[in-house]
Amino acid sequence: MAKIILIESDTVTTGDLDITQFPIFQNAVVLSTNDTDALFSDHSDVEVLAVNKLQITKAVLDQLPNLKLIQILATGYDNVDLEACKEKGIHVFNVSGYSTHSVAQHVFALLLSITNKVNYHWQMSRDGIWSNESKFCFYAPNIPELNNKIFGIIGLGDIGLATAEIALAFGMDVVTYTRSPEKIKNDRIKPLSLEEVTQISDVISLHVPLTEDTSEMVDTQFLEAMKDSAILINTARGGLINEKGLYDALRAKKIKAAALDVLTSEPPEQDNPLLELTNCIVTSHMAWASIDARSRLLKWASDNISGFINEGKSDNALV
Repeated sequence: MAKIILIESDTVTTGDLDITQFPIFQNAVVLSTNDTDALFSDHSDVEVLAVNKLQITKAVLDQLPNLKLIQILATGYDNVDLEACKEKGIHVFNVSGYSTHSVAQHVFALLLSITNKVNYHWQMSRDGIWSNESKFCFYAPNIPELNNKIFGIIGLGDIGLATAEIALAFGMDVVTYTRSPEKIKNDRIKPLSLEEVTQISDVISLHVPLTEDTSEMVDTQFLEAMKDSAILINTARGGLINEKGLYDALRAKKIKAAALDVLTSEPPEQDNPLLELTNCIVTSHMAWASIDARSRLLKWASDNISGFINEGKSDNALV
């Protein structure tokens, strides 16, 4: 049996999922984020390595001479040097589609947090503000309806498409910038140029991978082109946004608000200025992490590894 190590186990379960329910992991070495050094000191003979966000560089690969497979416990793979893996004959698999609906759901949790201010009103009720009102209702000003607003999606993969379907259910007009407009099957989703999506959207949601082409695509020029009433949502990768430019735009109210589940550096420094803004919501890279999504992730990852051990292949092969 191949020596299997699942590292960063605490990123896929807080104890609410039993990793050993998946047979391939029953005999695996399970390490937490804090145990990373043990990978090199005690387990350098690993053959199959399941990782989440650990940076797998050529220098790391050089310390793991028996490694045959890297199973990424995610869809994104920008933390793994695929070229170095290819040179060394190491296979790399990811898991796609496991968190599609979880992420799309979180997009609207963020959006509704901004528009409907649910936490604010809940706190006002708890603090007795509503109890002291002379009238029956208490509400913050300027709560907009989403109906008939323009929802712009940048990147129309599975998550972007699932997000579009929710936006349509809210009665929003959905526009998108996508490299593959011919794949759009719903005629209610309108493909436009990036410039058009940026300029006309009331909400912009990012759903592209982080590459050289998309790195800091949301820069000062992008933000200045947005409506000053627009909301920016990012559940993809923090590096898509120039954070200094976003901070400046939010402070100057060049856009209404931002809601971010991802940042350039994670976890963020405590003095990250975005955390100080009242018009910026930041959640802890948890859009993907519903218990249903994490169950699928581990199940499909275990299937990938079993397929590799038994047949030497997987439908989710990157290398």
